Order: sequence, then C-alpha cells, then structure tokens
Amino acid sequence: MAKAIAQSRFNKLVEDISGLYLNAREAYAQCAWEMGRRIFEEEQNGEVRAAYGTELLPRVSQELTRKYGAGFSVTTLKDVRMFYSQNQKGQPADLLSWSDHVQLMRVKDPKVRKALAKRAVRENLGKREVHRLVSSVNNSAATKPAP
Repeated sequence: MAKAIAQSRFNKLVEDISGLYLNAREAYAQCAWEMGRRIFEEEQNGEVRAAYGTELLPRVSQELTRKYGAGFSVTTLKDVRMFYSQNQKGQPADLLSWSDHVQLMRVKDPKVRKALAKRAVRENLGKREVHRLVSSVNNSAATKPAP
C-alpha cells in the first residue's frame, strides 16, 4: 500500500514539474516573440539609419548582458527579431520549444516551415529530430536545380 502511495506521489511530482516546464517553455517563446517585435519595430519605425542601425543590436546585447548575464548575444537578438518577422500576424503555437523555433526559422519557405512545425508537434519530435528534419529539408532544397 505504501509503495502505491509513493508511486502516486512520484507521478504527481513528475506531472507538476512537467507543467512548470511547459509553462516556462511557453513563456520563453512569448518573451522571444515580444523581444523580436520590439527590435523589429524600433528598426523599422524608429530613427534607425545606417551607422546607428548597425550598432543597435550590439549595444542592446551589451547592455542586457551587463544587466542580466548571458543569454542576450547579438545572435540571439537576431534570432528573436527573425522569429517575430516570420510570425508578424501572431505568435506561433507554443507547443514547440524555443530551440525548435530557432531550427525551423532556418527554413526559408513559410509554407514548408509551417508544415514542419505541425509535423514536429504532431509527432512530438525532440530537438535533435527537429534539427535533422530541418537539415534534410534544407539539404534537399539546396540540391534541386533552379527552374
């Protein structure tokens, strides 16, 4: 009897932690989309021009890294900007992790990217599987002759 109770408590613990993890994953995707939106809007609608524009991301990266530590590299800021620019009509489903979204952003064709995202969700693909899938699609696209 005690073992059954222990197992049910263990299952509850795993369920609770899974929920927290999924909530955090969803929150990070939302955060990345919002950060990308702000950067995109500043670059598109602000007074960003040639010299200043080329320095915006490095300056933002430096300041955020100073304030909060790692996680705000210029590459990451470019990724969040791309994430937003590819999804301006609204944030994509939060069923994928940020690393999945980063991989999928490398697919240039929006229809193919959307289909791959749906497949990744439907098949519950892990990070490595999404990476392989994207690489496969990109490699096959690169080897097709131009029309």
